[in-house]
Amino acid sequence: MNAYNIHDTSRWKDLNPKFVLQVYRDSAASQDFSFGLDVWPSVCAAIEYMEQFDRDNDGLIENDGFPDQTYDTWTFRE
Repeated sequence: MNAYNIHDTSRWKDLNPKFVLQVYRDSAASQDFSFGLDVWPSVCAAIEYMEQFDRDNDGLIENDGFPDQTYDTWTFRE
């Protein structure tokens, strides 16, 4: 049972960028780039999916005023 129910975790927007960074980190640290090549289609799909969250084309994911990222207790207001 998942006892973590502060927020709706299905709305977190930063999991895809974390996946991309983890692939880079693991490939760079191990110097084994075969893994990166194997998951490259998934990396591209993750990046493409993230584009919908950059509504003003500044290269950053927009925050919707509630904790919609894995730093889930930090609310962001502009």
